[in-house]
Amino acid sequence: MDPVRNLPKTSRRNLMCWGITGATIGLIGPLLAGCASSAPPPPTTVPAATSAPTSVPAATSTAAAPQASRPTPAAAQPTTVSQASAAAPSGPQEIIVADAFFSTGNTAGDLAELDPARRGTWGFESLLWAPLVASDAETNPLPAKSLATSWETSEDGKTYTFHLRPEAKFSDGKPITAQDVVDSIGYLAMMNHNEARGYRDNFASAAQRFFYDVEGFLDVANKVPYDPFGTPAVPGVKATDDHTVQITIMAPSATFIKRVMFAVGVFRKSDLEAARNMKLDQLDFWSAHAANSGQYKLSKAVPGDHYEMVPNENYFGPPGKLTKITVKAVGSDPNTLLTAYGSKQLNLVALPLTGATVKQALADANLTKDLKEIPNWQVYQYWITPNAPLDDEHARRAFTMAIDRQALINILNAGSSKPLYAPVNMHRNPALPSCQQQTAQVKPLPFDPASAKKELAQSKYAANATSMEINLLSMNSSDLIGLQAVQKMLQDNLGLQNVKIHTEKVANLMNPPFKLHLWPNSQMPWVPDVTDTLWNMAFYIRDKDWEPQEPRPYIAVAYEPQLKTLVSQARSETDEAKHCQLVQQASQMWNDTAFSLDYAVPISYYLISPSIKNASFYVNGGQGVPEAVENWEIVKS
Repeated sequence: MDPVRNLPKTSRRNLMCWGITGATIGLIGPLLAGCASSAPPPPTTVPAATSAPTSVPAATSTAAAPQASRPTPAAAQPTTVSQASAAAPSGPQEIIVADAFFSTGNTAGDLAELDPARRGTWGFESLLWAPLVASDAETNPLPAKSLATSWETSEDGKTYTFHLRPEAKFSDGKPITAQDVVDSIGYLAMMNHNEARGYRDNFASAAQRFFYDVEGFLDVANKVPYDPFGTPAVPGVKATDDHTVQITIMAPSATFIKRVMFAVGVFRKSDLEAARNMKLDQLDFWSAHAANSGQYKLSKAVPGDHYEMVPNENYFGPPGKLTKITVKAVGSDPNTLLTAYGSKQLNLVALPLTGATVKQALADANLTKDLKEIPNWQVYQYWITPNAPLDDEHARRAFTMAIDRQALINILNAGSSKPLYAPVNMHRNPALPSCQQQTAQVKPLPFDPASAKKELAQSKYAANATSMEINLLSMNSSDLIGLQAVQKMLQDNLGLQNVKIHTEKVANLMNPPFKLHLWPNSQMPWVPDVTDTLWNMAFYIRDKDWEPQEPRPYIAVAYEPQLKTLVSQARSETDEAKHCQLVQQASQMWNDTAFSLDYAVPISYYLISPSIKNASFYVNGGQGVPEAVENWEIVKS
């Protein structure tokens, strides 16, 4: 049960003060980016798979048989790695890191990842920007690292008044004021503008998920012209003096403070505006030229390669012991991370290693000993982009029922000495401490090829559905095995004749050069609330259905307005029992309409050098957020 959701208003208000101990007000989702840094190579497709089995028996490798409800270990505890207490710090206190978004994937090397409105509150980038309200690794409020020393709520539970510490300064020594907080939230609202979405890893999910209920926040994008350097006024966010910020929401919410924890990384408006006149390289960005407000400050940034951080001597909180943190861009192939770590070019890989990458690491004894299993709230899915025939519910159900998800997991686990994937029944990780009893009762669509064919015959495309071109997109080499198995299952179990896998890099996934249908994706919540995971996709549901010839970006979703309404009601409900009942209803509808094709939860690992002492991370390792860096030390291995 949410410890805050059921409290009376007066009790909830008292918990907001730092003097109250034991208040657990938590926090945390990835959506794969789709912006390439150069022109893509000629399109390539993978022909129909000929060897991937349609369905396989339980894996006969040494992998442990996955259990349906297997929780991620220590799901409610942070990831911490400690050395023997006798070990003393020695040598340079410097580390070289690969983190969750700057280091690999489509966004590797792009300094836009430092932007507080993009990924700047994730990974090691989070060390650059002070939050309005900070959280420790276990989702407790952390006053020493918060700009707000205290806050209170109004009697109606809708207005929050935050009192800022007067001594707070940017890395250049200039004061941090309430107006800086207001401007930072205004910029976040601007990044929700339609013209901003899809550009350099900005899909507005932060804006939509964090501040959807702040008065006037979502209206900003509809009322002001798009300005990439703009910080428009949000009616519900005001600076009442230099050290006081008021935020008004439309209805009382049990999760607002949780969302604030990861929503705001404070910067200075003049630094953003200065970029108007800068001629920046393709992978450079304004946020690499700004003063910082966090525990560390940027000392060097090389677009496409790396950035370096050193302790911020003007930081109001505890100083970091590490004298330099370098975050490296490794490349789009996740396997290159292993080579870089094995050759000691990296001390730490703080992004979830899963699947084929873990298999490769297990083949090396030196890598194996440094693999650390981490808590992770991710769920793996194939995103269903509603191009024909998948704009039809019957067709989506047919595709889902034609794919043997347990067989797919067995294929992905085969050959590993450690379990890599476990089954999932819906669009959430069962380790997430939110409505667990209710979500466990949600029933997935069964694997049933005969019923799948009947569903396809009921769709409006029945006459020619099996001959239509179906396009699957690979994001990197590690997802090819799964895609080839899915391709084979669709061919064998549904009779589809023209299923293609694309491996070329697509420059603009908001306007793909082919009609996309399925692509691998992972989702997770920012806060320990399952509705955050659901809303991360549900908010893309449009107000009207797609026109037949209307192009669909890859993050388009099926037109299911009733589902959007249910998810919205669930996330706004403050009564815990009613909240979880709505979650269960929405989740069952999600499955019944085949809104996404969720198939597994990953069992994830970091690579952590034994030379790093006291490394700690936020409880959801999928975020890669370092915690208590003031306690990290480098010792002799």
